Amino acid sequence: MPAVEASPAYYLQCVGTQTFLTISSDGKCTANTKDNSDAQKWYFDARAGDVAIHNKASGTYLSFPSLASGQRMACSEQTASPKIYQLVAPGEACDQYHIAVQGKADVVLDVSGSDKKSGTAVLLYSKHGGKNQVWAATLADQ
Repeated sequence: MPAVEASPAYYLQCVGTQTFLTISSDGKCTANTKDNSDAQKWYFDARAGDVAIHNKASGTYLSFPSLASGQRMACSEQTASPKIYQLVAPGEACDQYHIAVQGKADVVLDVSGSDKKSGTAVLLYSKHGGKNQVWAATLADQ
């Protein structure tokens, strides 16, 4: 059952690959071509200046098993204390962000290997400045 909507829904598009953060049927996060499905729509829940991110289709929160670089992103059930992220602008663009783990600005969401192929894994990875770690948020439901 989807969680209560706390903000408008957004698409999260990787700037480097032009693919969209998507939750797959097994709960893992992939980068796919845009299909306008709810699996590609995300809500930002404000948490003390940072955000928890949950998916419109599943209502589950963006999560990871550990902070080790290379961990596969997935979504977990809604909890009282979901993983929290910081949206950090990498430059002058006001609509592009590194999605960093709260308190760990050097650990960010990354499209594995800058691969543009649909279904590519989305990982936590050490920030290196590549465009495959920069995300643009655009309104999904208007």
